[in-house]
Amino acid sequence: MASEQTPLLEAAAVVDEQSVPEETRQERDPIYDRFTSAQKRAIVLHVTFSGVIPLFVSGSFIPSLPQIAKEFNSTGPIINLAVSASVFAACFGSLFWAVYSGYYGRKPVYLVATLISCIGSVGVALAPSVASLIFFRIFQAAGASSGFSNSMGVIGDVYALEERGTATGVFFAGVLLGPAIAPVIGGFVAEVWSWRVMQAAIFVSGVVFFIVTLLFFPETMHPGASGAEKAGRRGFVILNPFQSLTLVRSPVVLCVITAGITTLLADFFLVVPVAYTVWAHRSTGYLSDRTITARRKARGGVWVPEDRLRGIQLSGLVFIPGSLLIAGYTTTYVDGWPGIVINMICLFINGFGVDSVLATVGAYNVDILHDRSAEITAAAIPNATHPPPPTPTPPTKANLPLSNIDNRKVVVGFENGQWAKYHHIWLRDHCRCPQCYNAVTKQRLVNTFEIPHDVKPVEVESKADGLEVTWPGTTTHTSFYPWSWLKQNSYDPPLQPPLQRREFSERVLWGSKIQQSPPAVPYADVMSEDDKGLFRWLSQIDKFGFCFVSGVPPTPEATEELVKKIGFIRETKYGKFWEVMADHSRGDTAYTNIALGAHTDNTYFTDPCGLQAFHLLSHEDGSGGSTLLVDGFYVASLLKELHPTAYEILTRVGVPSHAAGDADSVYTPSPQGAYPILREANGELMQVRWNNDDRSVMNNLAPSELEEWYDAVRLWHKLITAADSEYWVQLSPGTTVVVDNHRVLHGRSAFTGKRRLCGAYVGVDEYRSKLAVLREKFAPDSISAETASFATVNGRSIWNPSL
Repeated sequence: MASEQTPLLEAAAVVDEQSVPEETRQERDPIYDRFTSAQKRAIVLHVTFSGVIPLFVSGSFIPSLPQIAKEFNSTGPIINLAVSASVFAACFGSLFWAVYSGYYGRKPVYLVATLISCIGSVGVALAPSVASLIFFRIFQAAGASSGFSNSMGVIGDVYALEERGTATGVFFAGVLLGPAIAPVIGGFVAEVWSWRVMQAAIFVSGVVFFIVTLLFFPETMHPGASGAEKAGRRGFVILNPFQSLTLVRSPVVLCVITAGITTLLADFFLVVPVAYTVWAHRSTGYLSDRTITARRKARGGVWVPEDRLRGIQLSGLVFIPGSLLIAGYTTTYVDGWPGIVINMICLFINGFGVDSVLATVGAYNVDILHDRSAEITAAAIPNATHPPPPTPTPPTKANLPLSNIDNRKVVVGFENGQWAKYHHIWLRDHCRCPQCYNAVTKQRLVNTFEIPHDVKPVEVESKADGLEVTWPGTTTHTSFYPWSWLKQNSYDPPLQPPLQRREFSERVLWGSKIQQSPPAVPYADVMSEDDKGLFRWLSQIDKFGFCFVSGVPPTPEATEELVKKIGFIRETKYGKFWEVMADHSRGDTAYTNIALGAHTDNTYFTDPCGLQAFHLLSHEDGSGGSTLLVDGFYVASLLKELHPTAYEILTRVGVPSHAAGDADSVYTPSPQGAYPILREANGELMQVRWNNDDRSVMNNLAPSELEEWYDAVRLWHKLITAADSEYWVQLSPGTTVVVDNHRVLHGRSAFTGKRRLCGAYVGVDEYRSKLAVLREKFAPDSISAETASFATVNGRSIWNPSL
């Protein structure tokens, strides 16, 4: 039997090894005449009903959650487990049934899956406890999940290429009525009768579908196409339900699937009117068929699958974004009935545009993977075929965090079952009312030492936004603490990791493979007045420890202006903005042409610089001079994993350093020998400080640890010089690189000729300050975002985690 796979996927050999050329595809056409037009319409109506059932199973259950929680004397989050479990079961079930429908055929899968769903519906309707409810919801959802993927397989079996878009459009038009009406019907039945009655109704619907399928529904799979027929055995076999997911390895399929999921979710979230949905699916499915037919005829019978997608370009590129832009402008600036009319028109256009994509994408998936149409449908949208969870309701007195007072602490029980304690004196000391905190300067006004050591609140009360505490005194003093701030700063026990540790978790360690995709931003973006490019640049430095800037004018002046975007340039013994040439103008090996091993700068300073910028302005009459970068944090992680004793020594033993090549200066850190190669704080690596060339006499070691230190530093050197750790790059005029001098080691290869390099240092505090300000602007933390309406002065919340 000929296959109807796309030539694109055949060439890529990604998902189906049974693809055949276009000319053999016509052999299958007669098989689509097995059913009359009336029979085909009846089949589509039947499978559409099957597709509606899973959306009804999930959509009608959500409005019943409050009633169910009350009946079982439980909480909303616990009952929500039934929703989460059913979604997981439906996702897995869709994949499971799709694989078996390709092996046994469509009808057996419908019958078995519907039977399981009916058993689950009975169990849910009669559930005596939360545990049994969740258990039977899993069966109900898993059984019902066959309706979507298996039904798309049926449409692929019954309709030829030129008719498939219309049939798919009709199917989606009917199926997506489910999310629109299921919550309404489910809520009505639960309110008038009971949520159990709704589950009983779903059971009855399943029984009706089972009987009709058993007695009247034909097997639509093409003769000889099922796995059982090919294998010559009808007995039970174990198949891998996840094999369907391998179909999305093709970039084309993945892109099309992404478009389909986005569109389907837009249906759920935008609540597009039913009329628009039905009309759009039906009409665009028909248009996609007409496009296929016309294009195929124009090519002399040659079929290109992507022809079907041409019909949705106008919707995706014009209707959807255009209607949203106009609606947004209208909502903001047009009042009264004209605004309502324009919004209704935009809603119609948006509904048509959004839903026109879905039918076409569904038909396209069946076109290119005809023999595995059920599987590609299951792989594409198992998650998307379930409505989103209900919108959270504002907190009420019943579900606010609990609070209570004991002799020394206030106890807070948060909504997720977590508890934390806060000492009375700690709470009083952190009051941020106008009498205790200057909201403009962000400085404390309260005199900590006047607070009685045995201070105790008169009353604590849980409010919607946070904890309100009333303190004793001649005049009433009330403090307020946002819930998110209390959780962020909890300490007994800590409920969230410290902010610093969360920032560390976002960093990416790297080795030589970073050369495949090094971080870089354009110069024009960094210099833009909106600071978005600057934020991206500094964020990349924070994440990777370095970042390139491309397109920089190859002049010292342009480079200096670039560095000043971060903050003040730090002046050292080399000046503010410096140039390096092999002229021995400074008493430092950097001013020679010899190779420099991986090192960090300023190990001889008590406070080494934070960032260092390099820009190669020119290199004439010579070669060499490649730049070396090594992620010190990556190497340290390897050392800690492979040689923990050596790592511990390098975090403990200080290394003396000096810079004394110029007659007018001798630099040593204070105190000398106090700073180790690896500096930790609170168990986290904070700084790498290593330059063997600038190392002084190791006279601070005990005899028992001298050899241990040399062994440890030898292992450190071996790791930083390993090929897997080194990233070599040949800089060129116009490209500036900035490295985090507390993390990334740098070096160079030897060179010949005239090489002119410029650069500058930026203090770590200036860099961190600029990054923090930009984060507030473009990526505010959750606490600042939640308190912005009542706690922001001069653009910064008084509850900012940094304060």
